[in-house]
Amino acid sequence: MTTSKRTRTQMIREYFQNVGPATIARAAVDLNIPQRTVRKAIESLQARGEATRIGSGLYKYRQPEGARDSAVYETQRTMWRAMRISKTFTVWDVAQLSGASIDYAQRYVAFLAKGKYLLPAGKDGQRPRWRIILKAPVDAPVMVSASNRAEEARIARLEAAWELMRAIYAGDMAAARAALVKVEGNLQ
Repeated sequence: MTTSKRTRTQMIREYFQNVGPATIARAAVDLNIPQRTVRKAIESLQARGEATRIGSGLYKYRQPEGARDSAVYETQRTMWRAMRISKTFTVWDVAQLSGASIDYAQRYVAFLAKGKYLLPAGKDGQRPRWRIILKAPVDAPVMVSASNRAEEARIARLEAAWELMRAIYAGDMAAARAALVKVEGNLQ
C-alpha cells in the first residue's frame, strides 16, 4: 500500500513538473486516477514545499528550498535510497551504491547523523556502520551548502531587480514601489 502511494505521489510530482500549473481535476483526468488521490498527493507535496497553490484550485510544482541544483538534489536522493535499502551501511557502501564521491557521501552522512536521521550501528573494521532511524522520512533530507545559499541569494537579487525593471518599463509605479522594497530587502 505504501509503495503504491509513493509511486502515485512521484507520478503526480512528475506530472506537475512536466505540465506546469494545473488543477486537481485536470491532473486526475490526465493521469486516470481519482481526484482524492491527487488532492492527497498535492497536500503531501505542499507540506514538503514542493507544490504551491497559485489560484483557485490551480497548483504548480516548486522545487524544494535548497534544492535548486537538481543534480545535487538527485545525488542526495540516490544516496538516501541506497541507505534505505540497506539495513546497515558504511560511507563507502553509500558512495558505491549511489555513484557519489566518498567525500560527498561522508558530508551527507555527517549531515544526516547531526540531524538525527542516522544512528551508529557498530564498525566494519575501521569504518563506522550506520543505520536509518525507524521513523525516517521517505524523501531524502536536503543538505544545503553555503554555496547553494549564496547562489540562491544572488538569484533572488537578480529576480527582484528584473521585476523592478519590468515594472518601470511598463509604467506601473505601484508595482515598481513593491519591487523596490523587494530589491532593498534582498540587499541586506
